[in-house]
Amino acid sequence: MGRNSKYYKHSGSVGLWGPACIVLVGLIGTSVLGVAYGFAIHWIPSIYLSFFIVLGYAIGVGAVVAFAGYLGKVRNMPLLFTSGILIGLFAIYIGWVSWIFANPIADFIIYRPDQVWSVIKSISIHGAWSIWGWTPKGFVLYAIWGLEALLILSGTLLIPWTIIGFMPFCEFCKKWIRNTVSLKSLQYIDDPEKLKSNLEDGDFSKLNELKQADESVSHTRAELVFCPTCKKEFFLTIISVEIKEEDNGKTDEQEEDIVRNLIVSKETFEKMKALC
Repeated sequence: MGRNSKYYKHSGSVGLWGPACIVLVGLIGTSVLGVAYGFAIHWIPSIYLSFFIVLGYAIGVGAVVAFAGYLGKVRNMPLLFTSGILIGLFAIYIGWVSWIFANPIADFIIYRPDQVWSVIKSISIHGAWSIWGWTPKGFVLYAIWGLEALLILSGTLLIPWTIIGFMPFCEFCKKWIRNTVSLKSLQYIDDPEKLKSNLEDGDFSKLNELKQADESVSHTRAELVFCPTCKKEFFLTIISVEIKEEDNGKTDEQEEDIVRNLIVSKETFEKMKALC
């Protein structure tokens, strides 16, 4: 982690077993999910349910990539993104292989890329499914498949970024930091940019002046993250939570980060804990 920044940033290290974890966990996990995905698409022909199956597959493969990065202690997001794209392409391929096998289109397993592509071209001529008496073919069918592939690839990028992108790592202890201290809900901040500027300058007086607030109304949520082993890494996250009541009587909650993983000193950390 570079100390030239006021916020935590991944060091860019890959970890001793990082690449091996990505390859092994990524390929094995994706293969299992791909087989389940291909058979599910075949057994559940509903176009409406198929969307949720594809969505679930995208999230699942993305979770596999994130878990591989977490297990391998990969703090290099470009590498994880590149691996995610490659694993996503493999997920698309293994999904097709499984779907073709589930139909079945041939008496043997079609797995060679050229054979899979020949089957895809053949299906595009005749169509794979119908809805309301209409059978998508040709360019339209390719476009639908393209959207499915894009959704799967998006999952392999967004899920790892959501899980690992903001998770601090202690370079002293060589482990992810998951210990948190949640502070009481505080008053809603009317000028978050000013508070952000103050916090970045090391001025925590405004935050200390905030009173406790009810979570049922707009408020500010604060969380401390720290490494309990070496006690050298301390970070502060402040989130603005705006709650609005809609016309139908329901409430809409919108969250916005004021600061996330702002580096703080041990002394500041202990003072912030007093707000618990």
